[in-house]
Amino acid sequence: LGLQNKAVVTLLNTTMLVFVIVVAILFGFASRLSFRIKRLNRDVSSVVSGDGRVSGQFSQRVEYDELGELRLGFEQLFDRLGSYTHYLEALASRLAHELRTPIAVIRTSLEHLEQSPQDKQIYIDRARTGSERLNNIVARMSEASRLEQTVNNVNLTVFDLKLLLNDLLPIYKDLYPTVNLELDGDSNSVMIKGSQELIVQMLDKLISNAVDFHTEGSPIVLGLQAKTNYCQLTVRNSGIKLPDDMALQLFQPMVSIRQSMEQSENPHLGLGLYIVKLIVDTHAGKVSATNWQQGVEFCIELPITEA
Repeated sequence: LGLQNKAVVTLLNTTMLVFVIVVAILFGFASRLSFRIKRLNRDVSSVVSGDGRVSGQFSQRVEYDELGELRLGFEQLFDRLGSYTHYLEALASRLAHELRTPIAVIRTSLEHLEQSPQDKQIYIDRARTGSERLNNIVARMSEASRLEQTVNNVNLTVFDLKLLLNDLLPIYKDLYPTVNLELDGDSNSVMIKGSQELIVQMLDKLISNAVDFHTEGSPIVLGLQAKTNYCQLTVRNSGIKLPDDMALQLFQPMVSIRQSMEQSENPHLGLGLYIVKLIVDTHAGKVSATNWQQGVEFCIELPITEA
């Protein structure tokens, strides 16, 4: 009986010790988990200001569990929100920059009309030019919004992208007679499912962009390569390279790296590449812009319907 009692006491003591150890471990784990959650909440609160703006940098920590993945997701989220907030904050200044010149032209022309009635035709022509420039700006801004509304209802058909490029190349050579345009790619047909009108509109933006930034005398190469499940459509030009910090912002609206835009007769609102991305997304593709040794290359990946 004594041995039995001793064994029972030993079992109870061992059970209580294991229970205390398990409770301590669980309490420590819960405390650490609660501390990390509170720290994550504190970091999130410090990044977002009271008015909802992303005002700080989300702190980075090396963690490899589920909470670490959640923190990494918040980090990527705030990085994208910060870029978009920066774009929204700069939107007003970009619009003011584009509208300031034509408004000033119209205002000064009207002032000169009041002071010099004998030269009214000159100032009327200047005011008309400023008005046309304003109208052009509004038209280009509405082009992107109209495209966003129509891409969802566009009819997609199967067509040969290679044949379309062969038909477009002579047209582009007529539009840009001083530019050497080349077509490089497979001779076989590349069938995709999409809208020929949208693809042509996308190519118009890319070719126009390449012509504006290419070095005089250098060729602009339009390439097409068929892969296993997709095709690569590239537009490569030699000239000015992209800044390192423009890779993620280049396809956003109202983003442009053009210099001296106020001297151009046609305003560049940074909507061309945004429209390109809209069209590529409609065709379930991907678009990217990279620097190469002599310039910039735009690459569009589109899924192949049939080989």
